[in-house]
Amino acid sequence: MTSKQVLTNAAGVPLPSNDTLPVNAPHATTANTPYRDGLMRYDGNHGSRNNFSPTQHEYPQVDKSAAAPGHPVEGMADRTELNEDDHADQALMFYQMLSGDEKDRLIHTIGGSLGMSNDDIQKRQISLFRQVDKNLADRVSTAVSEVQKPQPDPKPGA
Repeated sequence: MTSKQVLTNAAGVPLPSNDTLPVNAPHATTANTPYRDGLMRYDGNHGSRNNFSPTQHEYPQVDKSAAAPGHPVEGMADRTELNEDDHADQALMFYQMLSGDEKDRLIHTIGGSLGMSNDDIQKRQISLFRQVDKNLADRVSTAVSEVQKPQPDPKPGA
């Protein structure tokens, strides 16, 4: 989400950000939240800082000190880190189970959205799709290249 976009409800009505107003803000601590945009935003909206993870930037990072302790179930259960080398298997299984029509709709949806993003994000995302399936990546790449990005309106009187 860019700083120009505003969160809306299902009817398209902008959602207020009144939790950032001083009277509603936490006073005993600093809120470190990824929430952005919306009406009543007066505090700079975190600038251009990313509000998602993982990212190539330092923020946000998972606060491992806030992890819940393990608890007994049938043996011991605990939260564990993901295997950093395996992010594609589950996506590949999902993609393979889709029918041809479902794959077409998926490609159309991803291509339309990703086509509106900047080139760097498109390249990185398509490389992630390539780890899942070469055909998926090629089809998304084609769909992205067919998207017409909106042009800014010319200035009045220009």
